[in-house]
Amino acid sequence: IQQLARIRSEYKALSRGGRQTLSVDGDFWAYQASCQDERFDDLIVVINRGDAPRNNIGVPPGRYIDLLTDQELNENSNLAARSMLILKRVQHFYKLLICLLKMLYLIQQD
Repeated sequence: IQQLARIRSEYKALSRGGRQTLSVDGDFWAYQASCQDERFDDLIVVINRGDAPRNNIGVPPGRYIDLLTDQELNENSNLAARSMLILKRVQHFYKLLICLLKMLYLIQQD
C-alpha cells in the first residue's frame, strides 16, 4: 500500500487526472490517466480481477515500465490473474539514464 501511495503522490495524473478507458470487459480494465498538463506524465493502469491470466493487456503499441515492479513491458505482455500494472511509457532518454546510473554504480564499486 505504501508503494501505491508513493506512486500516486509522485504521478499527478493518478490523483488529479481524468481517465480514458482503453479496454474493458467483465474482470479487466485498462485506462489511461492524464492530467492534461505537459509537465506530468500520462500513465496507464491495467487491472485484471479475473482468475485467469490476461494475454493481451489492451494498451497502445510501445514500451512501458511497470512502476510497481520496474519491469519493462510492451503491448504484447501478459498480466497474471488478480493483479495490476501501472505503466509509464519508456522514453528514449530513460534507457540512457539507466545505462548512466549502472555505469556510475560500477565506478563507485571500484
